[in-house]
Amino acid sequence: MKLRILILLLSATLLTACEGVEYGPNNSYDQQEFAYDAETLVDTALELATSSISKEKGAEVLLDYACEQSELLCLQDTSTLTDLIPVDSEIEYLSNYDADTVKFKIYDKETGTESIATVRVLLIDGTEIKGEDGRPEPLAKEGQQEAERILKAAKSIRLEYDQGDTKDRYNRHLMHIFLDDKNFQEMMLKTGLVKIAYVFEPNTTYLNQLKKAEKFAKKNKLGLWSDKYVQ
Repeated sequence: MKLRILILLLSATLLTACEGVEYGPNNSYDQQEFAYDAETLVDTALELATSSISKEKGAEVLLDYACEQSELLCLQDTSTLTDLIPVDSEIEYLSNYDADTVKFKIYDKETGTESIATVRVLLIDGTEIKGEDGRPEPLAKEGQQEAERILKAAKSIRLEYDQGDTKDRYNRHLMHIFLDDKNFQEMMLKTGLVKIAYVFEPNTTYLNQLKKAEKFAKKNKLGLWSDKYVQ
């Protein structure tokens, strides 16, 4: 049990040490989130390793904490950096870390194989589940819960790459999501719980459509655009 704690602690330490290396995040905002996850995990590992709880079930508690706190360690994505999701795959929703990162089970009809893939939804961004103080930022939980509700209610799911990059450095698939032929990003933008962000050509096929949805939320002062958050 102590060995498992040491292994996880070592992994977290390596993550912290490797922040910003070639497989690290692409932008400063993601770098901040990446560094915070690793540092938090290290601090918690040290605390548990020296506490009385580690004598009985410290490893299990730490592993649970890691899965809850760090999507990077617990996504269990079985794809490689070059694997792409086949167009005719059957898609099953599994979970969503926040309003813009979703995990799916992929069934490849051609090969009869199953895999797990994580999608970073294109062109939108929600507030962070873990802010700088370790607590959810405003409307982060609401965004996560609304995304979960919408995804669970869908009878059919279709994932679509755009014309540019297909993956980010976290090995997450950069995709549009369609639920019963409705654009997931558009649905979320209309709630005001996410905003348009990370606009990089040529992954912008639906940008004009999404701008109209965001304009609707702004006009009606919904979510992030309410008087409470916009001064």
